[in-house]
Amino acid sequence: MIKVVIADDHPLIRTAVRTYLESQEGFDVLAVGETGEEAVDLVREHSPDVVVLDYQMPVLDGLGAARSIGKTNPDVGIVMLTAADDRRVAQAAAGAGIGGFVLKTDPPEALADTVRRVAAGEEGEHTLTVIVEPESAPDRPDGPGAGP
Repeated sequence: MIKVVIADDHPLIRTAVRTYLESQEGFDVLAVGETGEEAVDLVREHSPDVVVLDYQMPVLDGLGAARSIGKTNPDVGIVMLTAADDRRVAQAAAGAGIGGFVLKTDPPEALADTVRRVAAGEEGEHTLTVIVEPESAPDRPDGPGAGP
């Protein structure tokens, strides 16, 4: 079982994420909070495998919470959940130690898959090593200067 803590300031999103993950095999949602500060406390209290953080939250935003969690609980995987479809947000998330990035417009399966991959330490479609890579990077197989 993958033990999960969720933090989002919107009650509907918190409930939907919890309900969805609990309906999937292999997830145990230990606690849910509504601020980044609560997320830090809940991670410290429950020692989950993964924490799902909203990007924008009151008191302490998702990036600040991720940095704090990374310092105090470095073994906890972190997934950022956000409505902001912006490469700069993904880059900031990667800099804060976040392992996965899921848009609120993605299908629910993307969240479950990303949480599984982050818990396993894997890379995948919604992990940040792929998301933040610039599309014009010359070393990408499909980037400028790519051979035939």
